[in-house]
Amino acid sequence: MCVGTCVCIGAVVCVVCVLCWFCVWIVCSLLEIASASEGGGRGIYVGNKPIPAGSPLVTIGEPHILTETAARASDTCKRLARAYEGKDVSWINAPLAMTCFLLNEETRMKMTTEEEGEDNNNNHSQQSPWLAMLRLYPKLSQFDTIPLFFTEEQKEWLRGSPLLAASEARDKQLRTEYQRVCFVFSPDTNERETMKTTMMTKKKKKKKKKKEVVVSYKRFLRMRLSVGSRCFGLTIRGQPTTSCMPIADMPNHAHHADSSWTFDNNKKAFVISAKRDLEPGQQVYISYGRKAN
Repeated sequence: MCVGTCVCIGAVVCVVCVLCWFCVWIVCSLLEIASASEGGGRGIYVGNKPIPAGSPLVTIGEPHILTETAARASDTCKRLARAYEGKDVSWINAPLAMTCFLLNEETRMKMTTEEEGEDNNNNHSQQSPWLAMLRLYPKLSQFDTIPLFFTEEQKEWLRGSPLLAASEARDKQLRTEYQRVCFVFSPDTNERETMKTTMMTKKKKKKKKKKEVVVSYKRFLRMRLSVGSRCFGLTIRGQPTTSCMPIADMPNHAHHADSSWTFDNNKKAFVISAKRDLEPGQQVYISYGRKAN
């Protein structure tokens, strides 16, 4: 079963999830999932049967939820923390930590795939449990509604408003984040020694072969914006945490949503449930909370 732009998931089944790359515990009540990865709009819709109020729509087991805690415990984030040991690292917030973790997973998979060759491209399930989630994240071009990507003409429309200045500040912040973390994605980088060596070499005006950039700014930006706009604030066993997971971030927002979501400590799972009766073909909305989308 693969997701192209739309897929039906049967009721109460353990499925080989989107794009067939890993097995994730998802319990659905006959939903249709529209993916934005192919250029269309994302969303979750009721299938061909009505869904009564109180029914679970999507259940995602804890092993398939990436939390801020897990990201910070990864080798990637530990390398980042060691590189800035003794300095203020408050700028390494939850979305940035998870961005670094997922970029490393994506980079590792890309390198593994290139080493293995095209014949082994279907062995992703042995490499990273997060690949399907990564594949469903939108392309950078699909963030064109964000002022960061406005044309000069569009920016003129914002002239005189605080939004333009906020957008410019955000652009500067993201570029600074990238400059601070890009070294951790290089497999042969010993903390920040490569960066220090490069700086010393420039001072001595010696020629040095330029290192290949493993993760470009565009790749970083795509992941950073995806994580930042799709993470959930959960409380798991009394501990608040920021998290990312597949499928759960597919529903669109509505202020008066017809479904609710929470982490169920008894089920050890993230659950989206219907708040009212849902009819076939109806789009399922969740609330993103009191913040701008």
